[in-house]
Amino acid sequence: MNRNNKKVTTYFVILSLLVIGIVYAILQANLQINGTAKIQSNTWDIHFDNIVINEDSVSIGTGDSAATIDSENNCKIDFEVTLSLPGDFYEFTVDVVNAGTIDGMIGELNKTLKVNNEAVSETPDYLTYSVTYADGMEILENHKIEAGETETYKVRLEFKTDIEELPEATTITTSLEPQYLQADSSSVVRPNVFLYGTWDQIVDAYNSSNITHLQEAMEAGTTREVGLDMDYDGTYETTAHVRIANLSKPDECSTSGF
Repeated sequence: MNRNNKKVTTYFVILSLLVIGIVYAILQANLQINGTAKIQSNTWDIHFDNIVINEDSVSIGTGDSAATIDSENNCKIDFEVTLSLPGDFYEFTVDVVNAGTIDGMIGELNKTLKVNNEAVSETPDYLTYSVTYADGMEILENHKIEAGETETYKVRLEFKTDIEELPEATTITTSLEPQYLQADSSSVVRPNVFLYGTWDQIVDAYNSSNITHLQEAMEAGTTREVGLDMDYDGTYETTAHVRIANLSKPDECSTSGF
């Protein structure tokens, strides 16, 4: 091959590469990813509402104050009562309302107890202090409260009767601050009182008119074995299979000794 032919071949190869490059450039696509995100308006609003004091509770004396939701903080309740005699108690229920649009769940319970301003780890043996759901079921962490849902707490302070020695004048300071968080995969539905509660808790649910679980069990015809306290001393001496036949409450149920 002579020198001229070599030049022609070289120019042809260069020209071919240029053409391929141009074609490659022409065939390239412009990739685009366009997105739009909208944040929907939501609200977080879990608070206390509707305190109902047990009518058999001790009367509010001079210097005391009934359970009241703080006027500036609807997540706070204050009360001060005097228990004078064994058997005296103070009890009330209060609703926990999720008025927002976001499901919540209980985080830490933050429960403290002080005797004469000294923190104690256990309730004194002359006192009963309990905070449960209205049906008597224990309040546990991670229990879920869905948006729009209301659940009811029951708070009770009682001067016990079964004590061997009367205590001296004592000031008991109680505090319960359940922390509510946004619900996540660890949240759990509150246990069904009919399926998992004691007989006393089932009765508490009925008496407090907190009967959603009882209605569900009745409609499904659900039965279960439950311990029964035949001597009313708190000891379950026998068991029975129970099915809810109806949830009516005749007037005679409210008579003395029934």
